[in-house]
Amino acid sequence: MDALLPRNRLRAYEDRFGLTAELPVPEWEGHDPRQLTSKEFEEVWDAARREITTRPG
Repeated sequence: MDALLPRNRLRAYEDRFGLTAELPVPEWEGHDPRQLTSKEFEEVWDAARREITTRPG
């Protein structure tokens, strides 16, 4: 039963925020890479999650 907890949390997270990209990022059309520190990434992703959670559904 304990093994299901992380999978259930992952499923809930993916249901809310979506899955990772299926294509590697460099293959995205118009991809313009920019290096981010882990702190910068977390700041951007935290803001995106807040935006997503305010949307209905």
